[in-house]
Amino acid sequence: MIQLAQAVLTLSDSENRVELGLRLLRNAGARSHIEQAVEKQLEAGSPESVRDAISEVDLNRSTRTSLHADLQLLKAGADVISDDAAEIHVCWLIQALESSDSEAPIASSYNLEMAAIETLGALLPALNNACMRRVVDHVVTLEPFCDDMPRSHDYANLITSIPPQSFTEDDLTRIEARSDTLPEISDAFEAVLSARNPERRSELEQRIAGGDVSALSAYGDVRDLRHEIAVQLVAALHGRLEKKIEGFKEGSSTTGFSNPAADLVMINAWHPAASDWNIVVDYLRANTIYTNELRQPLEYIRQMAERIPGPVVDKLVPVLQQHARREHNRISKLMEQGSIAGVAVSTLATLKPELVVAESTWGLLEGGRDSRIAAATVMAATGGDGVLDSLAVMAHDPDPWVRAIVANRLTKWIIESNTEKHAAALCLVQRILNGPGTLTARLVSVWIRDSPVDETATALAEAMRDHISAGVRRNVEDYLAQMAHSPDSADVHILRECTVAELRAIAKSGGIRGFSRMKKANLISAIEATHDVSR
Repeated sequence: MIQLAQAVLTLSDSENRVELGLRLLRNAGARSHIEQAVEKQLEAGSPESVRDAISEVDLNRSTRTSLHADLQLLKAGADVISDDAAEIHVCWLIQALESSDSEAPIASSYNLEMAAIETLGALLPALNNACMRRVVDHVVTLEPFCDDMPRSHDYANLITSIPPQSFTEDDLTRIEARSDTLPEISDAFEAVLSARNPERRSELEQRIAGGDVSALSAYGDVRDLRHEIAVQLVAALHGRLEKKIEGFKEGSSTTGFSNPAADLVMINAWHPAASDWNIVVDYLRANTIYTNELRQPLEYIRQMAERIPGPVVDKLVPVLQQHARREHNRISKLMEQGSIAGVAVSTLATLKPELVVAESTWGLLEGGRDSRIAAATVMAATGGDGVLDSLAVMAHDPDPWVRAIVANRLTKWIIESNTEKHAAALCLVQRILNGPGTLTARLVSVWIRDSPVDETATALAEAMRDHISAGVRRNVEDYLAQMAHSPDSADVHILRECTVAELRAIAKSGGIRGFSRMKKANLISAIEATHDVSR
């Protein structure tokens, strides 16, 4: 039956045939095949077919053999599930998880319980307020976790996925009264409390000062760290990186909860007075076969490029150039360590676009998916007269991820640059968005969500307001909420009567409703640009 389903899914892309193929895989209990098939349809196929296939799932009729496959379909396709189906399945999952009946569907298998918890987490973005309320009630009333570490891990992931605003004051009171002893679940609940009560953050600072990155995750926004805590954290991360470098020299490596080099890049960027860039440069310069461990800090450097001091950039440039030229050796391939040439070139292009030569991009275009994605990033970062034409060609790449990254980079380029080819670039983005699947819309909406209010961003957001993807709709809602309180709104005439000092005080106190710190800063900057600062 699995081979028949694969043939159906491979030989036809009609919605009915895709739905039939997914049904056959469910009946066969082929979990891994379902995950791959749904991923393919969501990336560049028919998300409507996935939604229709999910609508056929009735967990009350699932057997212990087929339940795994049904849960896999729900989890993999959660982003496009209908509101009604999401509500039905969430109710079933919570009831099953809370049941004390030994004959309950998931009672006989830890793997089934884990799958149920993971499915519940995947469904969160699609839930209305009433359904989210049921999930919150479920997690805050769980029995304390004292010895079941695997289950604690699964629920910790679920808790950290719930939006902090979904917890009421009564929920926070119940969480404070809990007596969990396992660290992962305790940190997850602590993150909820800290998000709503900044005073609780002080209890985490001593752990953070010692280099406890799990406490840092619970703390929230790293920009709020006090200087002395940042200094101690940087020192702790420095020590870890020294040990990692020594391990590289001996041909060994250890993996942990997080990447200390990436953590240090983030802290350095937001706390320049406490920063230690030299150890980061030494770490990236180290000769190691464990190239995957260098990827995340390089990506963080690219993302934080505007916050990296010039002298540090000068030290990073030769290191990046070295990695850009580095061949992917046989040992790294054997150990499944990916080439980092692409991310090195794209990081270099962000820091020093004038140093990226055309030959580097040509080499990336000849590589695999990751290399071609890096090529698109490099083209958008370096600009030039032919960048739009080059990206237009890459928009026809056979890999949906490359096409989606092209749209993402183009969106960023349009919003941030004053290009004369604005209309043509926007037209190209819209053409890519009109293609099959949800991947492009997801990557474009992520960029729009965090961008300042802009005519282009608004046009794209409006076009995706009713998208089939719950994640896309959520990103668009966040952007439109920002737009509702932007400098173009009715509130501006009041704010313009304030002095700059008063504006800063309003932003600092949270007096502009609905604004995150970044959005408040954007608003203040926008008003200051046209405000008589001498008043």
